[in-house]
Amino acid sequence: MLGVRDKQQLRRILFSKVTLFILVVLVIVFARATWNVYQTSSFAHENRVTAERELFELEERANVLRRDIAHLETRRGIEEEIRQTFDVGKEGEKLIVLVDAPEIASPPPPAEKTIWERIVSFFGFK
Repeated sequence: MLGVRDKQQLRRILFSKVTLFILVVLVIVFARATWNVYQTSSFAHENRVTAERELFELEERANVLRRDIAHLETRRGIEEEIRQTFDVGKEGEKLIVLVDAPEIASPPPPAEKTIWERIVSFFGFK
């Protein structure tokens, strides 16, 4: 067991300014390291969310492309794509052109009366 003097000497060493300064410096160093790890983790999490979103979009695009490829592997799909792309028809087909009816011009809205015209019409002079 430690005697009273040994305990007092140990307390003096532990609570000295130098020891407290060293402990504060260690706390600051560890806090900074922890903050750096937190920032790295946050950055990695954001990147993961972005990558997952891009993966989902690419999978959707792949599904659409698979559907389009399956449609183009049929004779009807090829014919539809040729008709849409090149605006052609089969031999003997006729073309009907629909023309929109011309728009009837609407009359212009009545012009706003000036203040003087309102006063004159209010008193019935005009």
